[in-house]
Amino acid sequence: MEDVIEGKLDYTIADSVAISLFQRVHPELAVALDITDEQPVTWFSPLDGDNTLSAALLDFFNEMNEDGTLARIEEKYLGHGDDFDYVDTRTFLRAVDAVLPQLKPLFEKYAEEIDWRLLAAIAYQESHWDAQATSPTGVRGMMMLTKNTAQSLGITDRTDAEQSISGGVRYLQDMMSKVPESVPENERIWFAPRCVQYGLCAYAGCPRPDGKNQRES
Repeated sequence: MEDVIEGKLDYTIADSVAISLFQRVHPELAVALDITDEQPVTWFSPLDGDNTLSAALLDFFNEMNEDGTLARIEEKYLGHGDDFDYVDTRTFLRAVDAVLPQLKPLFEKYAEEIDWRLLAAIAYQESHWDAQATSPTGVRGMMMLTKNTAQSLGITDRTDAEQSISGGVRYLQDMMSKVPESVPENERIWFAPRCVQYGLCAYAGCPRPDGKNQRES
């Protein structure tokens, strides 16, 4: 596919998973036609009379299915393959080239133990890296903080990119510290952004005003 992207080939044959991943970086890639129906991913083991490997594979996948590991891996790496949007992807790539270089020093400065790239991704999801962004609900700035949250973090100007990023990191760290202990420490960083958006009750199973459970995931 790299040869197609570089213009060395007019077309190639590739599997749908590879295409969906490449389109995230090269949205100009397009599928002309499907040449086969969906095919399952299959593991093969030698027909030598010894079923040890086959039995181990069955146990391995059964265990991953039962404890949810396989579903989490699929969601992490393949879960967004069907959500490709050409315009959104082009907008993001333009922002990476034009806006991110100006903000990268701030993300690196305040990220601390958080990967600065994850912090940048959260900020893009919140505001498309627009320090002046304002939502109909009143949240503002690069990290889209509420007025009350900004005040609690000592932020005087939510539309100041540096203040917003600094405060957003501290708020994210606070959410990480409050994620239930049942969530492994190395997984908390993935729960915290959702907690920022939806609140801890979404994961703690807090009752909603209508009496129903808000538990997600």
